[in-house]
Amino acid sequence: MRARMTSYGASNRVQWLGVLALVLLITGASIAGVSAAARADDDDGTTRFVPRQAVVQFKPGVTSTARNNFLRQYNASIRDTLLIYQSKRIYLLQLKGQRVNTKAKVSAMNRDRRTVFAELNFVVDTPEGGKRFRAFGQSSTGPETSNGYAFRNLNLSCTRQITQGRGAVVAVIDTGVALNHPYLRDRLTAKRYDFLRGTTEPLDRRQNRDTDNDGQIDEMWGHGTHVAGIVAYTAPQARIMPLRVLDSNGRGNVFAIAEAIKFAERNGAHVINMSFGMPAESELLDDVIDDVDDEVVVVSAAGNGGSAIKQYPAAEDGLAVTAADAQKQRPAWASYGAWVNVAAPGVRIRSSVPGGYANWNGTSMAAPFVAGQAALMYSAAPRDIERDDIAEEIEDIIRGTFNQRVASINGGHADIGRSLATIMRGQNTGDCGRGVPALYPETDDD
Repeated sequence: MRARMTSYGASNRVQWLGVLALVLLITGASIAGVSAAARADDDDGTTRFVPRQAVVQFKPGVTSTARNNFLRQYNASIRDTLLIYQSKRIYLLQLKGQRVNTKAKVSAMNRDRRTVFAELNFVVDTPEGGKRFRAFGQSSTGPETSNGYAFRNLNLSCTRQITQGRGAVVAVIDTGVALNHPYLRDRLTAKRYDFLRGTTEPLDRRQNRDTDNDGQIDEMWGHGTHVAGIVAYTAPQARIMPLRVLDSNGRGNVFAIAEAIKFAERNGAHVINMSFGMPAESELLDDVIDDVDDEVVVVSAAGNGGSAIKQYPAAEDGLAVTAADAQKQRPAWASYGAWVNVAAPGVRIRSSVPGGYANWNGTSMAAPFVAGQAALMYSAAPRDIERDDIAEEIEDIIRGTFNQRVASINGGHADIGRSLATIMRGQNTGDCGRGVPALYPETDDD
């Protein structure tokens, strides 16, 4: 990496979200970005990006005059701004002209001495896109009577009398949420946002268009609602912050996701769940995730590629989660490798969808179990743990407390009971504390 982004620092930008002009400033890139992604270049079959867009961070000391000269040189305009600490900013640029070699121009910008970095505005997708992974079995039957193997395999039974997640906030960055769903409506935070439409109502909505050109329309409608329901099932008293960055085909872009991550951090999220990915490493997402990592637990789906090929942002800092079946084995379609930290149930998981409940398979379903696990741990963590370090403590404990090793990944099957007892130092945790040392392991500050 060429540089790390500094913290946003104290700012009142969030309080200004109610002002229409700034709402449009924050979301302008995202509103058009995903629709543009439908026409995204696909030069090698793996690296997709929004055409005629560039993400650029200028070096400290670059004046407004120098920045304007840069824009004229590359025939670009500022489409959106991601504010960061003091005078530093990251910009989303629009490249002018109809016949633009986006990759070549962004590469030239990256070599320019005025930039810290420049990169493509990469496209991300939910792992469950296409015909192979679709929700099934929709009815009015909820998850409490249907997710028995997940409940057992995660060792959730011993946790219910200890904590159900009160006080924890989990941001679900996804396709939005069915805001009036009876399973979710009383669990949602007032702080929420739709980065596609520029509104405070991140509704999981159909759009009746095939934006990812796979022949399927709205195949990921309900994805965010399903993910949010899994968090609610795991940590029933945690609050869920719905943030919409993906359309109903499960497609979005990294600049909108970076905005959502910072929104979540600055509005009190303790955990962030991201059930989407891409094969390209993004310096923007790497910097933003690294920037929040000590204060917020970041959980990402590892992908459904059935290979060890890294998926991002899962392969960045945070927790990369793959799927396991009822036998605590990794399904053939679930991604794996040393970069994957933990496995959780991801086969035939029942959760909320618009209009009822349904089953879904995928690592997108595994990740929110771990996000709920982190919420329970945050809720139960002793007050003498430094708040600035609590996310790192939680991530380290989740990486180290398994109830079964899982082949081909770096860790094992999540054990929520054991991890909860560990962060609570084994005190007053009943069956959850059996076999858990009185003090959780020291973490390496390096």
